[in-house]
Amino acid sequence: MTTDATARTLAALGLPDPCLIVLIGAPGTGKTTLTAAFDADDVLSADQLRGLACGDRGSQAATGIAWQILHTLLDHRTARDRRTVVDATNATAGHRALLLAPARRCGIPAYALVVDAPLGTALARNASRTGTGRVPDDVVRAMHEQITADLPTLTGEGFTGVLYASRLTLPATTDPASGGLGAGDRGAVTGGQRGLRESGPVPAIRPDATMNVAGLPSTPDDDLRSDPVYETTQLRPTPAG
Repeated sequence: MTTDATARTLAALGLPDPCLIVLIGAPGTGKTTLTAAFDADDVLSADQLRGLACGDRGSQAATGIAWQILHTLLDHRTARDRRTVVDATNATAGHRALLLAPARRCGIPAYALVVDAPLGTALARNASRTGTGRVPDDVVRAMHEQITADLPTLTGEGFTGVLYASRLTLPATTDPASGGLGAGDRGAVTGGQRGLRESGPVPAIRPDATMNVAGLPSTPDDDLRSDPVYETTQLRPTPAG
């Protein structure tokens, strides 16, 4: 159902319509809470597609088909000049490149929306989850560190601008644990448009020397991201035949 929530949110942020918004954040940072500011029909959620595929939003066994569907829908929407929000961790440059490609091909501007809740908040929220909805703490830490290391180079990946959730006011989001969403601060954006202040660089956690900032396997310590059980490394499946 369309309620024009997306149009209001884009206008409040000074972003064009249509555009692509790619959420970036470790598990437990509040990405899905943030999507309440957009029309449900404009949000492509990896978790929701896993649920539709197998009845369990946390089942990593359905990750491959979920991402295949998500990319098919994204291709369809961008070809028709539809605004789209992608709700997933999107923790690696390789993953994000696959989302940026159809937007670039269709001339639609793309924005990274970093859901930058503190690591402690993400770990606490993850710990409160049960069953397949909870991921190992070391996965949360690794994703958080990877994303933090990538922040200075996001615009170089092809994003038109980078927004940080902790600096935005989105009336439809009210969860104070989500890193400041709805906290009353005026929005700040790097590379944004009308009416928004440019923000300085976000202080980054020093990445471990073994982490591959590009998000691609290069050392044994990258095995975590090359394990197909976690969505951040499930790249777009190659169509059969």
